[in-house]
Amino acid sequence: MRPGVAAGHPATAEVGAEIGVAARSIMIGVVRGTARVGGATLETVSSSADALVRSALEVGGSVSVAAKGAVEGAIASAADLGMSADEAAEAAASGAFRAAAGIGASALWRVRRTLAATISSVHVALSKPLNIGRGAW
Repeated sequence: MRPGVAAGHPATAEVGAEIGVAARSIMIGVVRGTARVGGATLETVSSSADALVRSALEVGGSVSVAAKGAVEGAIASAADLGMSADEAAEAAASGAFRAAAGIGASALWRVRRTLAATISSVHVALSKPLNIGRGAW
């Protein structure tokens, strides 16, 4: 939440909605831009999702909405990476989880709950556990 903006204030809802759209758009732009120069990889997607979630916190937005937007953007641009939507979603989710774990347990719980749902017709799943914080997720 932005300083000076009370919970439930219309500006709070606007920031949340804008964060998701912005995260999706930024992820698509990053992937397409780096793909054009031959640098887009799963790590690009993961690192971008991490940065988007951390940036959402900095501007008072919802980390879970940013995580979902990042995953949506990764799925939308999967073909640009030459990978499946599942692979792109997993890469974005791993970055979002890493960022949320760095923020705190509450953020990690919110991101995990949000990404447990089907997003853009893709069930987000990690093929291997993430070693973040105390133990693996």
